[in-house]
Amino acid sequence: MIKPKPKVSPLMNFDVKKVEKYGQEVFEHEQMDLLRRDHCLCLNCKKMSYCNVAQVLFYVCVKSNMAMAITRCPDWENKKAEVENG
Repeated sequence: MIKPKPKVSPLMNFDVKKVEKYGQEVFEHEQMDLLRRDHCLCLNCKKMSYCNVAQVLFYVCVKSNMAMAITRCPDWENKKAEVENG
């Protein structure tokens, strides 16, 4: 029996490559991974160290060797504002 190829969204017009992260081979969208550090709300929030949601998401990422960028949050506070305002 021939297995059908998995469907790929026509919108998926970026390269995904296999890389090693933390001793494990994973698939990576390199451009998004680079953007994630600057654009993820959690990574740029002054509440991140004590936010329950951020802690759960971080736990999932560490345990699964995954990375995600959060783009929506009702409680976000810009940590750059502290630096800019002294």
